Formats: sequence, C-alpha cells, structure tokens
Amino acid sequence: MYSFAVSLYQILTSILPTNGQDIRQVIMNILNEIPIPINKINSNLPESLAHILSKAMEKDKEKRYANMEEFEAALREISEYKNQLDQKFGTNDTTIEKTSKLKKKRVDVFSKVDLSWIDNI
Repeated sequence: MYSFAVSLYQILTSILPTNGQDIRQVIMNILNEIPIPINKINSNLPESLAHILSKAMEKDKEKRYANMEEFEAALREISEYKNQLDQKFGTNDTTIEKTSKLKKKRVDVFSKVDLSWIDNI
C-alpha cells in the first residue's frame, strides 16, 4: 500500500515524497519525514486526494487503511464524485467555463486522474 501510494504521489506531483543524498538519508527521511501534501505542490489537486495519499503513506501502520480494498474504495469515491460532476456540469470547455471557479478546478483535476486501472488490480 505504501509503495503504491508513493507511486501515485510521484505520478501526480512529478517528485518523490522523500529524497536524500544517499540511500541512508532516503531511508531516514522515509522513516521520519512527513511528505508535503500533494495539493501543496500542485494546487489543482484536491485536498481529499492529498488526505487519501497521506493516510496510505502514514508512518504508523495502524493509521493507514486496513487493506488495499479500503484504499481502493477511498480512491473510487473520488472517481465517483468526478463522474457526478461530469454528469451535472458536463465536460466540454464551454460548460466548465460557466461553472464556478471551485467546480472548474474539481473537473480539471479529475479529468487528469484516471482511476480506471484500479479495476485490473
């Protein structure tokens, strides 16, 4: 779960959640540093997705999702919300421009996040 969340983090931000000058420092940072939330790196990403990834990368295993099914369910919930926005507001540029700034951001963000690959897990 942790590795999968790190991969999603890197895909969405183009950076790793932790780094270091050598492997020892990377490991120490993984164990001790809290990654910057993805929405602080890319303000177009929703806070809810940042929370999901933060929980999946939690240092304390007891605070992470209990299993991959819970993690997947949280990601699917975001995907379903995106689909509801698409149905309500449409996905063409004209419709998006007419919606509020917040709604536009949500549609833009979710149009870049394809979660359909989860079905193949």
